[in-house]
Amino acid sequence: MAVNNSVNLAPLITGTSNQIQVTPNPSTNVAAIALTSPFFNTSQPMFSAFLSSNQTNVSGDGTVYPIVFDTELFDQASNYNNSTGIFTAPVTANYLLIGVVGFISSSGGTTTAQIQVNATAATYPLFFQPGISASFTYILSGSCIVPMAANDTAKIEFINTGSTLTARVNGGTGQRATIFSGYLLP
Repeated sequence: MAVNNSVNLAPLITGTSNQIQVTPNPSTNVAAIALTSPFFNTSQPMFSAFLSSNQTNVSGDGTVYPIVFDTELFDQASNYNNSTGIFTAPVTANYLLIGVVGFISSSGGTTTAQIQVNATAATYPLFFQPGISASFTYILSGSCIVPMAANDTAKIEFINTGSTLTARVNGGTGQRATIFSGYLLP
């Protein structure tokens, strides 16, 4: 890249991979770069998706339920699959992953609920709630920084224990109570 405006005596800006060099204007011996608007990296991995409808009888007996967040709010670099609920890391880096799960606990003697990020290398608990009451509505949320290699995957899972398979994960387009978001950290 090279920019040199001899009419306005602007500095010469050149660049090679991973660097930019600014050469001062010989007439004024001044080098300056003026940025008039913010720069956005539109290929930066960043996504947010939500569950559009209730998912009934998915846990309650300790069943691990992988949530498929089927409606994307945005997916800037196309790294989230709304058919599988899986985010795939495009590059080796640290990612901030955020999960929010609204649910109605199973009927009976429900004792715990948990949401977690299940990534290729490890599982990361986001929120664990012991001693919850049966048949109540809850929202669990959390975030974690996950080191991921290129092509590693991550998904959000919900676990409810203490009764039978009667817990419901809340979905909907109005409240958006169940959300999965993430982005590449600098």
